[in-house]
Amino acid sequence: MEPARHDAAETRLTMTETQIEAMLMNLLSAAMNGDESELDEAAQDVKSAMEDIRAYDEAGVMTTDRGFLMTRSNGNEFQITIKRSR
Repeated sequence: MEPARHDAAETRLTMTETQIEAMLMNLLSAAMNGDESELDEAAQDVKSAMEDIRAYDEAGVMTTDRGFLMTRSNGNEFQITIKRSR
């Protein structure tokens, strides 16, 4: 039996938490470094990966935390929670 093959479109639809973390870290790092071409590329990565981004309260997430909900075209959702540590 031949192993399952995944095309590029399917891979983009099955992003992991680690990939989302890396994508957001790249975006924020590019913004902090002030590299416009790097920032444009990172922003395009987010735009192509996500269909919708809304604040928790706007998305109806039942929490007192602050953060946002990122939704992909396949319906997968990722929650990004903001917590102050100091």
